[in-house]
Amino acid sequence: MVDFKEFVESIDKNKDGYFLVENREGSAYLCVFPPENKFNGKYVDYEEVAKRLELFQIEFNPEQVKQIVKKSDGKWYNIGKWQEPESEDAKFEIILSDDFRKAYIEIVPPVYKGKWLEFEDIIEALKEKGVKIGIKEDLIYRIANREIEELKEEGDWKKRFLIAEAIEPVSSVDGRIQFYFDPFPRAKPKENASGKVDFRALNVIQVCNKGDLLAEVLPPEKGKDGVDLLGNLIPCGEGKTAQIEAGENTELKENKLYALISGQVKIDTTEKLDYAKISIAEILEIENVDFSTGNIDFTGTVRVKNRVLDGFEIKAKDDVIVEKSVSNVKIFSGGDIILYGGILGRGNSYVFAEGNVYAKFIQNSEVGAKKNIYVEELILHSEIMAGEEIHIYQGRGELIGGRTICGKKLIAKRIGSIAEPPTVIYVGILPEVLNELNTINLEIEKNKKLLDEILKNQKFIESHPEKLENEKNKNFYQKLVLAKEKLEQKLENLNNQKEFLLSSNKAFIDSRVYVKEILYPNVEIFFGAKNKKYKQLKIPLNRSGYFKYDSKDRIVRFYSD
Repeated sequence: MVDFKEFVESIDKNKDGYFLVENREGSAYLCVFPPENKFNGKYVDYEEVAKRLELFQIEFNPEQVKQIVKKSDGKWYNIGKWQEPESEDAKFEIILSDDFRKAYIEIVPPVYKGKWLEFEDIIEALKEKGVKIGIKEDLIYRIANREIEELKEEGDWKKRFLIAEAIEPVSSVDGRIQFYFDPFPRAKPKENASGKVDFRALNVIQVCNKGDLLAEVLPPEKGKDGVDLLGNLIPCGEGKTAQIEAGENTELKENKLYALISGQVKIDTTEKLDYAKISIAEILEIENVDFSTGNIDFTGTVRVKNRVLDGFEIKAKDDVIVEKSVSNVKIFSGGDIILYGGILGRGNSYVFAEGNVYAKFIQNSEVGAKKNIYVEELILHSEIMAGEEIHIYQGRGELIGGRTICGKKLIAKRIGSIAEPPTVIYVGILPEVLNELNTINLEIEKNKKLLDEILKNQKFIESHPEKLENEKNKNFYQKLVLAKEKLEQKLENLNNQKEFLLSSNKAFIDSRVYVKEILYPNVEIFFGAKNKKYKQLKIPLNRSGYFKYDSKDRIVRFYSD
């Protein structure tokens, strides 16, 4: 039990102003409180209030809110309409292929409190489309009962399933393109027999010489006819002819593509490789980036054979390849960034790629990629953000300390270390939502601690009524009652704000964290906006598997391989 005098002083020191927002029968109300001590306390900032209101999608009058903030009179004001998340039932559409060989169902999930699909409704919709045979009732039943794992995902998505299928013809074989270079040289680093990756062997630059044959079109092959869903003949059709388009510095002759200059081969192709536009890009090759060159800003690919001096910057429209380690530098790429020697930063390095980042190691640095990040050995005490996936499992494969954010998947051999540094991983959440939730959570935690102390002291005095005969203790008790009432109101409002932000946010996706060997204590893994997390405590987890948020039970589960 704290000393009464000290506790009264601690309450008095809680001087800063604060604001509350709540929903009252569809209207948004704002209340701004002044600091307890108007000379030393901090007043509420308008920008802080406006940011919170915008996140809640409340349309408000800035001048009105500014006046409320300026008054800070502790009164409630109606500032606009409160937009609750709307509920919508799940929707589906039956889609038939143009040749009537396949029928698909395309599903959009329910929103908020909406209902799921019914088996009978799906069957009836198929009949209305004229589908009579080949209906996969077992699959439709599983869809209607939401037994398929990917239908249990939270967030915004659209899923398509094949629910009726005809007798397929033996299709004609489409024409294809024969490449005389690797069209996807850096899709993913590959391990050798010893489990190591040589990033120098990635062939990241596909070079050619003037006059080289780069690719040619191979003709299609004829197939056999089949029968569609309605019993009609399905012609096997003619195989599609592949196509090569001559890009910059190339020439097409009789379905064969040749290089007009020596340089880097660049390709834009489809997944089926039935179309490709191939061009040759100039390469800027330099020994060093230092005072002799200044900062680099180039419209093609930049290759640095030696070092990049601290404080210098590289910008490239295409790729950036650096063959030595870098430290406190800034690198921006419109393509990929390949760092053979990695990044040994000292808190002042920044690397960002519109494509992928490949590095041997990353230490004390900030690294971002719109697509994926591949690291051979180690990520140590760094800020890492990838729009899609992060792979750290080819060499040592260690992720130690710092904060890592990725949209879909993280794979590592080891996460954390025996020294147990704080290691935080976020998957499936937008950074701006995460930051605002952290702000609200800190406010809630601070006020909870103070409320706990108030309740302890209030209970103590109530169990000793003789103490209320003393005027000093009586005044202290009255302060406790008022402070308790104020804090309870504030906590209720903050929790309502938090729940609203969680319910209206759509950032959560089906994301996973894979551990190949070991997960050490003091590692926290957060899934989605609702901050469902896993924290490894006391002893290491020595199993291979992955963590995933179970939306049915609303917990994070570990699944062994």
